[in-house]
Amino acid sequence: MQLQSILPGSGAEKRAVEHIVSTLRSIADYVSVVDVPVYAWNWRCTVIADGKELPCVLLPYSPPAKLSVRPGNVVSGDLNGLLEANIEGKFVLINYPGRNEELRLAVYLLSRKNPVAVALVTPRSGLLKADVALGTPGYTYLPTTPPSVPVLCVDLEVAKLISTSYVDVEAESNIARGTARVVVAGVNGNSELEVHITSHHDTIIGGIEMTSTNMLLSMAKQLKGQELPVNVTMISYTAREVGDLDLTEYHYTWGERYLLRVLKGKGVLERVLYAIALGPLQSNGELVVAAHPILSKYVEDLHVPVNYNHFLLESHPYMEMGIPALTLMTPNSLLYRNSTHGLGYNQEKQGVLVKANNVISMLLKNVKPSEDWIRLTWRRILNAVDEQGLELRKEVTRLTDIARFHGVINGLRITTRSAYSLVELACTRPFRVYVHSSLFAGLSRSTLSVLEEITSTCNGEVLVGDGQGYRFLRLMHGFKETFSNLYVEYLVKSLKTVVDNEISKAICMLQIARCIELGEESDRNRQVREI
Repeated sequence: MQLQSILPGSGAEKRAVEHIVSTLRSIADYVSVVDVPVYAWNWRCTVIADGKELPCVLLPYSPPAKLSVRPGNVVSGDLNGLLEANIEGKFVLINYPGRNEELRLAVYLLSRKNPVAVALVTPRSGLLKADVALGTPGYTYLPTTPPSVPVLCVDLEVAKLISTSYVDVEAESNIARGTARVVVAGVNGNSELEVHITSHHDTIIGGIEMTSTNMLLSMAKQLKGQELPVNVTMISYTAREVGDLDLTEYHYTWGERYLLRVLKGKGVLERVLYAIALGPLQSNGELVVAAHPILSKYVEDLHVPVNYNHFLLESHPYMEMGIPALTLMTPNSLLYRNSTHGLGYNQEKQGVLVKANNVISMLLKNVKPSEDWIRLTWRRILNAVDEQGLELRKEVTRLTDIARFHGVINGLRITTRSAYSLVELACTRPFRVYVHSSLFAGLSRSTLSVLEEITSTCNGEVLVGDGQGYRFLRLMHGFKETFSNLYVEYLVKSLKTVVDNEISKAICMLQIARCIELGEESDRNRQVREI
């Protein structure tokens, strides 16, 4: 049995895009489609037991597998135990990790021990899920590889059969260059500035009803006929999890990142005031917002819980570019993405949609550039990292002072782009993973608390990294405090380099402006002399 999906570059995506374009044409002032180059992924997976074919999922970007599995060659257990055991040549069964970052590192560590395959087991019958598995554990924009062993997902009943019966596993996969599509639609407002509202229409498991674009189409109807203070650009993008043509460790939101590159090259992003992303939403969940500080203060007035931006959310690429962004989501909804018990949107339960519409409407009406934006961001940053000493406070203040030189919008972008970061910490024994993204994520109280705990309790390798790179280390006993101090010192020094670079850019801009001014003055003097 092949599960339904809308994969980038597939016929299913082509049909979905046609439906999206047809719907938006009756609402928007313009609709366009942007081609996106992708690595198109196709797969099928079957477990055959007693002549019956049972469904499974081959996780992207796993290699194919054709295995005859006997009970004596199957090992199962918790991750800590399996990492200590000899699993070379074994078929491994392990509970499906609760978070993506746990899955990525677990697959990497297990693959190093050379099993024939790793099967991730969901907790109940009929539940199948598909997160991306890679050959490396980081979240950088460095190239990665597919995992070295097949990684499958099976439900609890199939896992029991594999443990007790002779079964065959047949999994096919194919990856090839293809073309996917992003839909861009606009509703004109009364300003040159614009706000982006983004969603995605692709899914590894499920149909269009399992995507945030399904909600975008419902929300778009609310904009028709409204007098808007800004232009609104609605984006339904592709390649949220699979399709990254660069095949980088941070493979998420490839379609969105590609479109932002195109818009940046055309100078369009200069007009974007902020972005609203429709993240994973469930009809029966409670609305939560992950937001930039200048946007969170507006949302808090509606009594909607606000959290940090998350590296797996659609707001992440905008924040990396310095554009304030927020994601509307429901708690734990990332767990249900790309699963047979997926998100879905129930038309009869519109509580989340109503609340999300209220947030969007309030933001569109009330968010205007303000001189307080940089000061507010400065205060939020200092509140998060204030315990780290005067040196850091000095660099944060220098950064915001330079930002003010560029004006409100550009200055806020410089502050956000320079401060927004991702940090990854992990221990291989006992297994623990922590990935966090926010303004100065590496120096936040939560990050330093986790760092202290990991360095004092880890008996295996410690992973320390960020969006630029990472390293596995073995810490000597008693090195905890020294390592933590070196970690903070390194990040403060990195920030100083960033601020110095921004100062150099500002000086260059002043010099260029002065040269232009002198040139214009010389030209005027020449004209006067000629007269």
